[in-house]
Amino acid sequence: MEIKVIISDVQKRALEHVMFDIQEWLQNAIDFRADAAIEELLKLETQRLFNDPTVESIPATKDEIILNSPIETAKERTLRIEAEGCTTCENGPPPNISPEISAIFDDLLHPSPPTS
Repeated sequence: MEIKVIISDVQKRALEHVMFDIQEWLQNAIDFRADAAIEELLKLETQRLFNDPTVESIPATKDEIILNSPIETAKERTLRIEAEGCTTCENGPPPNISPEISAIFDDLLHPSPPTS
């Protein structure tokens, strides 16, 4: 997938002051965040699969686990939470949501330092 980012000449000039290569910096930032999201999804999904008595087999690769996962996207999750009446959620998740979503709120409110 290719993602296009539009910046002004002023933004470009400012970024060039602090970055050797804007494209490389953006790619590294996306790679780092994607890797963290992959690990988060793997943890949530393998936990769900192991705890579901109806599951007879688990996909063999990380890619298969994630691509076959029913876990909500951030957009889907936000729309559902807003529909449930939580507009700020500053004090945690709204009541009566799934443990997976509650864990995501907990991670957002109390992030863990990155591991290497």
